[in-house]
Order: sequence, then structure tokens, then C-alpha cells
Amino acid sequence: MRAQRVLVVGGGPAGMAAAIAFTRRGASVLLVEIDVDWAASGVGLTLLGPTLRVLDELGLADACVEAGFAQDHADFRNAQGELTAVVPFPRMAAERLPCAVCITRPMFHRVLAGHTVEAGVDVRLGVTVDAIDLTDGAAAVELSDGSVEHFDLVVGADGLHSRVRELVFEQVPPARFTGQAIWRTLVPRPPSLDVYQMFYGRRAKFGLVPVSDDGLYVFAVQNVADASRPPRELLAELMREQLDADGELVEHVRRAIVDPAEVNYRPMEAMLVPAPWHRGAVVLVGDAAHTTTPHLAFGAGIAMEDAIVLSELAAMEVERTGALERYVERRYERCRLVVENSVQLGAWEQQPGHPDADPARLTRESWDVLREPL
Repeated sequence: MRAQRVLVVGGGPAGMAAAIAFTRRGASVLLVEIDVDWAASGVGLTLLGPTLRVLDELGLADACVEAGFAQDHADFRNAQGELTAVVPFPRMAAERLPCAVCITRPMFHRVLAGHTVEAGVDVRLGVTVDAIDLTDGAAAVELSDGSVEHFDLVVGADGLHSRVRELVFEQVPPARFTGQAIWRTLVPRPPSLDVYQMFYGRRAKFGLVPVSDDGLYVFAVQNVADASRPPRELLAELMREQLDADGELVEHVRRAIVDPAEVNYRPMEAMLVPAPWHRGAVVLVGDAAHTTTPHLAFGAGIAMEDAIVLSELAAMEVERTGALERYVERRYERCRLVVENSVQLGAWEQQPGHPDADPARLTRESWDVLREPL
């Protein structure tokens, strides 16, 4: 296929990983991002071993380790604050790298964006696609800045509400609300809190995650009736209510959540676009093809894996349709596992006492699969 001129639509982790990977294989890459500020979306994330493996292949793992907070396990606690389990994170990447890195979304974005620019990618902000013409065997793309350019390949990395998918693909099932929402914020890290803590509280499951020397990522997963959003001015108060577990440390964190503008609330949605994820010279990666909930901590990981596999196949001397078919063959089942198992973990959290519920087993089995080669 040897794609020489590539358009990447979307400047999130999937798009930046694709832009870097294609550039490293000799392609000329234009990345367009509709957000003129090119700001990070979200608060924090955990980069598990398989994700660090991908980042290492892109040359980004060491920078992420330096910018984040290394971890090798998580402590699980009950509503009384008692330790109930110690869950090791799977070691995957090179021995010099930790099992996992917890990092803020803005810092992760900064690392990826810096390397994207350094790689020589042409980045245009405040721009997206208005039309895509596939009639000549390639792709003639009309951009929102009024320009029309031609590409060997268009990579739709523009997320759950993908404009590329809307323009090119028909009858895609909509994302579905999963019955849960996630609360996120960042507070100062107490010096004594240096290990990932997961609490199963009285109201919700919540995590206290060190992400830097002075930063603590706090999240809570709540079962909710619908996808409506609370009033903005109540977000801090309502998030504090979710951290319903005993202990001085939890109370310290609860008191630190004071500014509603610093609290992010998002109903969870999931989507798996049926195969194929390509049409003509257009292909989908990341959330545009498979949006997952965060239960396996691998949404960014599978998105960047897509980019690595796609760039590898697109650089081969094979016919384009065959290359894109092989891309979907290598990615579909792995992404399906992450989406469906994440949704299942969330469903069990909404059904306490369900006889089939075994989240520890399902998480372990999922991580074992994700440790396998791409």
C-alpha cells in the first residue's frame, strides 16, 4: 500500500499516535484538530504494561514515566477503609519500565503533542473535514478552512462523535449509555498516599491515584438512572458525596474537592462499530471505531495500538483494501474484548450479589489477553 500522503483527523491519543507512527515510516502527515487550543480531554489515566509497550515503540514511554507516577499494584479497600486485596499490575514492556504509570491527561497530552510536532507532522488547529470524495481511488478532502487536498489514506481518529465516520460510513449503531457515570478531579496529593487506592464505598467505587509528586487524581464511578448531567454549581458537593468510606485519608481528600469548575462529570457510553472499519481510502481508529468505559484502564491503549498496527500494514507493498482488511482482522477481536468486558464489569457493579459476578477473574483474564503480542 505504501501510503505516502496521510490525513489524520483528530488530535487525541489515537490521532497523535497515528501521526507519529506514519511519519516514522516515511509518510507525509497532516493532522487536523477542531479544537483551536488543542487541549487535553479528561483528568487522569493509568498506562498499564501493554500501553507502555505501545508508547515504547513510539519512543514515548520514558517521557511518560518521567512525567507520571510509577506503580506496580493497587490496594483495594472496603467502605470501612480496610485492605481487602492487593492487585498487581501486569508487567509488559521493557524491564527498564514500571508495571504501570499514572499520569494526568494534560501531561500525557503534552508529551504526545511535543513528539508529534518534533516528528515533523503538519498540525492545523481549528480545522476538521467538511467532505470526503472517494471516487478517484484515493481521497479528495474538503477541509473546514476551505482548502481541498488529496490523500492516499484518511485516518478517522476523531472520537466517539466522529465527523469522518458520519461522512463516510452508513448505519452505524449509536453509542449506548451503560447506566454509570464517572466523576473526576485533581487535588493535592498527601505525601503519605503513594500507592493507587481503590475503595468500594457505600455509595460508589472510587479511586485515589497518585499522578505526580504533588498531584492526586480522584475518580468515582456512580450508578445513575440516565445520561443527564447535574447542575454545574453542584459538581464539587455531589462528588464529595460519592467518596463515602471511612478513614482520615478519604476525609482529607473529600475536603480538598471545593471548586465545581475543577470537577469533570461524564455519563459512560460504549460503542463497537461493526466491521469493516474502512471504506475506500478511509479507515477508523480509536474511539471512532470502539468507545469503551474505563473499567479495564485500556481505552487509550487500544486506540494507540490501532495506530501502530495500521501504520505497519499501510507501509507494506500490498493492495490497499487488503491492508485495511488485515488491520481490522488484527484489531477487531481485541477491541471487542475490551469494550464488552469493560461493559460487563460495569453491569456487575450495578447488580450487587449477581451470582455470575467475578470481576477479579474477568479483569485478570482480560489483562492476560492484552499482554499477548499485537
